[in-house]
Amino acid sequence: MYVPKVGERVKLKEMCDYNELMRHDPTMVLWAHLEVLEVEPTHVTVIHDNAGKHVGAQHRVKLELIKPPWGWEPVYTIECSDDDTVKRVIETWFGRGISVWVDHNMSTRHCGAKAFMPLVDGKVPPCSPGWQYTGNPLEIVEPDECRKRFKVVRTETHCVSIPTTKQKAARRGAVQQLRKQHPGAVIRLVGDDAEWETETVVHDPQNSL
Repeated sequence: MYVPKVGERVKLKEMCDYNELMRHDPTMVLWAHLEVLEVEPTHVTVIHDNAGKHVGAQHRVKLELIKPPWGWEPVYTIECSDDDTVKRVIETWFGRGISVWVDHNMSTRHCGAKAFMPLVDGKVPPCSPGWQYTGNPLEIVEPDECRKRFKVVRTETHCVSIPTTKQKAARRGAVQQLRKQHPGAVIRLVGDDAEWETETVVHDPQNSL
């Protein structure tokens, strides 16, 4: 469940959530933006900050009704291409805290992809991972939460030559054979090669609960 921070600007998940609150409290306004004043284990106290004459009205709502920011996940996956990176993430980044960034470039298939950067002396790094990661980080995960919020996997790319000089039927048959040998893998044809990735889970947050 998403838990907002004090001072964060949030909305409720669905129109029906607003409607239900409006039945009991006329100062609630449909789709109003709300600023978080207090966070409790099961509820949050919020205040209107753009609701016309009702600006300043306070409400206590269930935590489960708060809409998470776009791209938020209860558990993020950090993919590492080598053992040194795996070790650095688990042994160093987890101890520093990690900032989570989301790709906002809607013109590519990578929109919504995540990038991760360790905190520097408890603060967000001075620059984002790239121009497409605009504004502020999606979330800052503190050191004591990292083992519960991140899965770390070791990825490995495999390659087999399937020359383009082969007939289409022969290439297609070779790819089908690879799919049988590696169920679940996404086989890509890149020039004369067939490529696919395998993942090994190195840190599973389920084992840290």
